[in-house]
Amino acid sequence: MNKRPDDPEPREANYFMTNISGDGKPAPDAAPGEGMDSFLRALPPFDALSPEGLEELIRDARELSATRGQVLFQEGQSSDSVYVVRAGRVRIQHAHKDGTVRIVCMLAPGDAFCCLPALDGGAYPAGAVAADRSTIYRLPAAVFRRLMEQELPFGRQVTQNFCGRLRKASCESCWKSMDAAARLAGRILCMADRFGEEIPLTRRELSELAGTTVETAIRTIKDFERAGWVQLARGRVRVLDRAGLGERAEGANPLANNHVPIPTKGQK
Repeated sequence: MNKRPDDPEPREANYFMTNISGDGKPAPDAAPGEGMDSFLRALPPFDALSPEGLEELIRDARELSATRGQVLFQEGQSSDSVYVVRAGRVRIQHAHKDGTVRIVCMLAPGDAFCCLPALDGGAYPAGAVAADRSTIYRLPAAVFRRLMEQELPFGRQVTQNFCGRLRKASCESCWKSMDAAARLAGRILCMADRFGEEIPLTRRELSELAGTTVETAIRTIKDFERAGWVQLARGRVRVLDRAGLGERAEGANPLANNHVPIPTKGQK
């Protein structure tokens, strides 16, 4: 398989859903190291837990050390844990019937995920894969559910966070009807909120998040760069003008709809 410029490692369409790791083993886990308590205490919804509740939650927690491409769990697998990214990046991916896999979300340090399966005990609706060398905390779902019932501030915080995600999912249903440039601008802004102005995503990853082709993403983001909205580097996009991207994400400013050719050598 030929590698694309934005994808340093080749992969089959369903690679991440069928391989646990490069050596066939799951990501190793260990008892949590120092700092888990203070790290979680600064994050919602865990900041709403009592000291005793947090201690109970992390008592049986595990710290996963994953290399790029290692699977945390597969789509359809029975859920038993809530996860929190401590370092690195995690892809949430959905497998289609034709065997292709699409990134639906990219998680950054501080992001908690799988709260919904933890609440209803259902299967994981998507798979999770380490996008880089990552450290992830795995928390027992049964204790998470019990603490929601026992500690009302924590339960309210979890519910509020879940409702916020539902609103975003509802907005994305309308967002899908927008043109590719608007979707890409919106995804770049969303990732900037998560990672900061320096977004550690390739244009291939952004194309999957925006539901467009790699070719369209490369061309459109290059237009964004020419407009002064972003700056490109290998495997990264730096946001320079949030206002410009925001207008394009809302469907205004048709710059990216009309591709501006890059001047050839010798042209001004």
